[in-house]
Amino acid sequence: MDKVVGEIRNVDKGIAYETFKCLRDKKYVCSTTGLVPSPRFYNMLDNNFVDRAYKKIKLQGDEDAYQNEREAYVRGTDCTIIVYAMQEKNTLEPVQILTEESIYQNDGKLFRKIPFICKTLDIPTVNVVQYFKQHEDELTVEIRLVE
Repeated sequence: MDKVVGEIRNVDKGIAYETFKCLRDKKYVCSTTGLVPSPRFYNMLDNNFVDRAYKKIKLQGDEDAYQNEREAYVRGTDCTIIVYAMQEKNTLEPVQILTEESIYQNDGKLFRKIPFICKTLDIPTVNVVQYFKQHEDELTVEIRLVE
């Protein structure tokens, strides 16, 4: 997914981007340009996925500020991943989201974390350890000392 690759380029000096060749191969990276959340998703965002305490304290009822933050979230990588998974959920390939986030809201952000939203939407999530366990017969890990 293009937004994930874009974000990975900027995390930890792009180590993952440089390490995993598939992230640089355009045939594995899908475009999210036309991906638009449904009205139902917007409704759930406003009613189920918003941290009401944050909204009340930080935004103090400023509806314009809320709309701006909501649109920034919708354009962001986390939301794009979730909307993509929603659309692909019933296709032939099983969909799951790889994340290191926990379900608990502890980061002081307006919207809930990926695992919470995915649980509500019945989209499976997996962390790195679980992913490696699922694919241990298919993966080869190579460790090199770089001087």
